[in-house]
Amino acid sequence: MKLSKRIAIICVLTFVCLTMHNLARLIDTYNVSFYTNNGKCFLSASGRHYDPHQIENFGTPTIFAEDGLEPIADNITSDSFDKSQIVVVQTQSGVPICAYSGDSVYCDTAENLPNTTKVMVDGKALYVHCANFQIIDNALLK
Repeated sequence: MKLSKRIAIICVLTFVCLTMHNLARLIDTYNVSFYTNNGKCFLSASGRHYDPHQIENFGTPTIFAEDGLEPIADNITSDSFDKSQIVVVQTQSGVPICAYSGDSVYCDTAENLPNTTKVMVDGKALYVHCANFQIIDNALLK
């Protein structure tokens, strides 16, 4: 195969890969909730692929949850969740905000997002900004 043909194929494949990657980023929908230091939600928004330049936030506890992650805000007991692990989110002063549950929960790096931790819950992203959180095995709750 000629070199120019190989280069053309590589360019086309690169274009397709980049297009698919950007399309996947556009499909992700996030629900954003802003909380007071008393744990009360005062503003909610939603959008496609979170861009840190769309919302500038300075110290307000904020949760970016990928579409499909539903918080549970009532009394937290082992009966509240049907999954093996629980993520409990609190304000920095320790006031509970909400909780999420999943069978596969782990922390990941939130690149280019200062004061933010990315928590993956069953393959969906949960970004926790200026707030505390715990990951607890459901079996430990009474």
